[in-house]
Amino acid sequence: MEVKKMKVAELRAALESRSLDTDGLKADLQARLQAALDEEEFGVAAEPVSEPVSDPAPSSKKIEEETKVQDPSPAASAPKVESSPAPAPVAATPTPAPSASLSDFEKKKADRAARFGIPVINQPKPQKPKYTKEERLAYKKEQASKKAEERKSKQPQKGEKRKAEKQPEPLLPKDEIERRLKRAEKFGTGGPQNDKLKAMLRQYRFMEEKGEGEKGGE
Repeated sequence: MEVKKMKVAELRAALESRSLDTDGLKADLQARLQAALDEEEFGVAAEPVSEPVSDPAPSSKKIEEETKVQDPSPAASAPKVESSPAPAPVAATPTPAPSASLSDFEKKKADRAARFGIPVINQPKPQKPKYTKEERLAYKKEQASKKAEERKSKQPQKGEKRKAEKQPEPLLPKDEIERRLKRAEKFGTGGPQNDKLKAMLRQYRFMEEKGEGEKGGE
């Protein structure tokens, strides 16, 4: 009996005659009938072919645990570094206490050096040169003569002073004198300067009158 060439109705009839289930698709009916025929022929039901069951994949948690066990931590494998002992602190050099004969500045300097651990360096004081009594008197006379010469050079001589007093101011041009006088009248300014300008203007008038007189005499 060729099961593959049988129709659905034939398959169901063959299954029904053998008291088997007739529900399902054609492929199911064919497989069911073929199994029944094999059992009839060989006396042993054909075992269904089953797919090989693969081992379940190991969980990620288990992999992490195995990795931790296999790989040693870097902290455990790293060599231990021995710490060197810290250097001992350097003892500060004690500074000598200031004596009673030191000045206030030197005392403050010594106190500051003691506070900050700074060595005190005493600088020698400059010694003043020693002069005899005769040398001091000669020095004073020399200074007095220098001051007298300076005063004389600053003060004008009597003859020069008189010449400066007698020397008249330079005569300005007539137009400039008239312009300055008009400006003084306009702004109401006066004083000795205006008197000098008027005196200069009178000089011009006197020279003009004198010139005209000389021309008339000729």
